Amino acid sequence: MGAAVVSPQTSDFVTVVRQRSWEWLAAFQRRLSVDRLQIVDERGSPLIPETGASSAAMATAMARMPEVTSAISQAVHSKSPQSVRVGQIQLTCVGLPASDGHGALLLARTVTEATASEAKSELELIGSWLRPAVEAHIGSVREDSTAHAPRVSALFRVLSGAGTSTNESALLRLYANALAIWHDIELHAYVEGCRWRLSPRRGSSR
Repeated sequence: MGAAVVSPQTSDFVTVVRQRSWEWLAAFQRRLSVDRLQIVDERGSPLIPETGASSAAMATAMARMPEVTSAISQAVHSKSPQSVRVGQIQLTCVGLPASDGHGALLLARTVTEATASEAKSELELIGSWLRPAVEAHIGSVREDSTAHAPRVSALFRVLSGAGTSTNESALLRLYANALAIWHDIELHAYVEGCRWRLSPRRGSSR
């Protein structure tokens, strides 16, 4: 008598992610010029619909890259973003721990030699402050899944203005406003201006 084949059990993490609506995350992807923004399980399997033909094409290419699988594996057991570049794709993975199962937020962008370093920094920054929103959405009760909508909408308005900018001051201002939105704090910073003068910049939730 042959041994019975047992199919792998779907973790709570996978089930919960698939139950949620992720349209707001797709909106972020477009605003931030991220070619692929996906939530994956520990094996790298996508859990939410791909957004657009370019994202689907990149997903197909990345599925054949062992470097991607390795980055995801490291990310799910780490608190720090894990980044890797494979050819013209710059990839960042941010771990999403859960009580049953693990996953990762995956961000990718097509790059050149000239843009790879900047893209890596931007993807890691984006992933770091998107993670709390994704974790809150996963952890929310399904019936109350819109409870975080005001905070997400506020952050979306901030990103709309500066999310696609390559200007360092704009990205710092973006991050300051994100902190103000999520944690209700004000962040003061200074940027170098003309004649070595420091000009004040302030992040505010107002």
